[in-house]
Amino acid sequence: MLKAVAEIWVIALVLHVWGEQGTPLHLNGLLSQAINLTSDLNVTQPVRDSFWYFTPSGRRKKRICEFRNDKTHHCDKWNDPRERFELYNDGMTLEIKSVMLEDSGIFELLVTLQDRTTETSLFNFTVYEPVPSPKINITLENVNADRCNITLYCFVMSSAPMLSFVWKYGNQERESYGNGFRIELSLTPKDSSMEYHCLVRNPVSQNMASVLPPQNCSIIHNGQSRNKYYIMLSLLIIVFPLAVWFVIVMNRTTKKGEVSAQTERTYYEVEDLSSQKMSNVQQAKNPPETAKAQTIYCVLQRDGE
Repeated sequence: MLKAVAEIWVIALVLHVWGEQGTPLHLNGLLSQAINLTSDLNVTQPVRDSFWYFTPSGRRKKRICEFRNDKTHHCDKWNDPRERFELYNDGMTLEIKSVMLEDSGIFELLVTLQDRTTETSLFNFTVYEPVPSPKINITLENVNADRCNITLYCFVMSSAPMLSFVWKYGNQERESYGNGFRIELSLTPKDSSMEYHCLVRNPVSQNMASVLPPQNCSIIHNGQSRNKYYIMLSLLIIVFPLAVWFVIVMNRTTKKGEVSAQTERTYYEVEDLSSQKMSNVQQAKNPPETAKAQTIYCVLQRDGE
């Protein structure tokens, strides 16, 4: 009975160790950058040999590099024509130079120690492209007395799946996954001058764009500017014609007063009667001569002026 229990305990221990070693370590890499895959095995004996295998997504496993106890190592040029793979630390570390999207998959390290026991490490490696610069489209929905309603749409020109989009403004943060993120905002006066940031990221890269609300939203500044605008416009429409009419009336009244204040002068011809009598006396003594008229000018003025 004790022997059976001991055998079960040993089997469980073996399965536990195998499961721990068989769980892939997740690693992420950036396109065109270098990365090192280093085993975390606690090796207490010298390494006899080690082999690296690679299993691309949906394809069969292939050996790419090997290390021998005579300190020789090489990588298969057939599977690595660009010579991007290099071994270090007795084959426990694999360097990948200038990673490509095709490098995404499972890397496996099989180590054989001097006592011929084997250890295994697995790496689930994913390569990501750099996140391109985000673009933001702004749509002004409507503006009322105290609100400015807009729609912001952040997106990137990329076919990369499941990017993280985060909108940041004020103390708020909203996140979504996909190829774009649209938010609808109803801005108050204090929000109309706030800057809105769109952060796009993947596990190894990120990029951000920022935008301000459209200028049309600034009309709600201080909460009542739009109402003041309409009030001032209404007053201008009413007051301006009245001001013009008042100026015209005052101008006409002034001119009329100037005309009435002027003195009217009329000229008349008046004959001197005494001269006419003397002329008649002289006519009796002397031959008749042509009588000369004498003109006298007088200024006449109406009563009350």
